[in-house]
Amino acid sequence: MTFEAFWSKPPEFGRGREQDPLGLSSIHEAAADVLLPLLSGRTRNAEDYLWVLVGLRWASEEAATDREIWSNFEAFEKALKLNWFHCGRCSGFSGVGAIREHYNTGNTDLNFKLISNQRSLGLLGAYLRSLRDAGLVKRESLKLEDNSAHALIDSVPFWWNGGISGYGWLKRTFTRAEAGFNRNVLRELGGRLFNRAEMHDVAARIRALGPLPAWRKAAPRLGASNQKQILARVGNDLAMFCRRATSAFWELLGSRGGSVPDVRPGRLRQRAWREVAFRSATMQAFREPFDRFLSEIGRRPKRALIQLHSEIWERRGHLVPWVRLSNGRVQVRPDIEMKLPPPESDWDLRWGVAHRLINKTGWRPK
Repeated sequence: MTFEAFWSKPPEFGRGREQDPLGLSSIHEAAADVLLPLLSGRTRNAEDYLWVLVGLRWASEEAATDREIWSNFEAFEKALKLNWFHCGRCSGFSGVGAIREHYNTGNTDLNFKLISNQRSLGLLGAYLRSLRDAGLVKRESLKLEDNSAHALIDSVPFWWNGGISGYGWLKRTFTRAEAGFNRNVLRELGGRLFNRAEMHDVAARIRALGPLPAWRKAAPRLGASNQKQILARVGNDLAMFCRRATSAFWELLGSRGGSVPDVRPGRLRQRAWREVAFRSATMQAFREPFDRFLSEIGRRPKRALIQLHSEIWERRGHLVPWVRLSNGRVQVRPDIEMKLPPPESDWDLRWGVAHRLINKTGWRPK
C-alpha cells in the first residue's frame, strides 16, 4: 500500500530546476555569485559576448519594443548557428539538433523552432545578465548602453537583410563581422568584465594561479572582501562535495537502491561560509535542510540524500519526489530519465570560465 500511495499522483515536469534534485546546484550558484558575480556557468566564450552585442544592435535597429527585439534576435541567432554548423562547428551550442535537421534538409530559410525555451536557453538568455552587470546592456530594456557597448563594437561591421540567400553568402556575412573581433575589442571586453571592483582581485588571482581551481590559495589575496575570502577558503571543498553528492544521488536512482559512495563534508561543517552563501532570501529555504544533510551524510548517506531531495522538492512545490525510503527499501519513480551528473568542470565555482575568458580577452590586471 505504501508503494501505491507513493505513485498515486502523476509526475510533474517543467517546474523548478528539474536537473537540481538536491538543491546543490542552487547552493553552488549562490556561492559562485559571491565570488564571480558578473559571470555564470554558461558565459563561457568571449566571442559569444560580442555576438550577442552585435545581434542586439542589429535587432534593435527597426524595433520599437523589447518583444520585437527578442523576435529579431531569435532570427539572428538562427542564422548565426546555421553558419556555425555550415563552417563545421557541429556541437557545443544550444539548439544544435534543430540546426542540424534544418541544415541537412538544404533549407535556406529561418522557419523552424530553434529551442523550446528560447528566452532562457538561447544565446541572449545565457549572456544577458552578465552583459547588464558589465554595463553593456541597459537594465530596463534590451537596448545597448549608448556609450560603452557601442564603443566596444562600433568597429565590428555587420550588414544583414534578415534572410539567407545561400550558405556561402551567409558565411561571408558573419566572417566579415567576426574579423572585427580583434585583439583590441577582446581586451576591452575583458576590461569590462574584470576591471570592476567586484571582480578584479578574484580575476587577478585566477590569472596568476592558472587553470586548475585553487580557491584556498586565492583566498588571502582577495582584497577587503571578507565574504569572498570566507567562500574561497572552502571553494574547492564545496565544489567537490556538491559534485560527489550529486553523483551519488544519480547513482542511487540508477542502481534502484544499491550502495552509495562515501561523501564526506569535511571543512563544510564550519558555519561561516553558509552565512554568506545563504544570505539571499531565495536561499533561505535551503538552509535548514542542507544543515541537516551535512550532519547526516557521513553516517547515513542513502537516507540523507533521499531526505534532502524530498525536502527540497516539497519546498519547490512538487507533489511527488523522485525517490523515497519505505520499510528500509528504496523506491525510485520509474519515469525518471537516467543521465550522467554534470562534469567536474561545471562544479569549480566558475574558476575555469573566468580563466578561459581572461586568456581569450588578454585581460591584464591594472
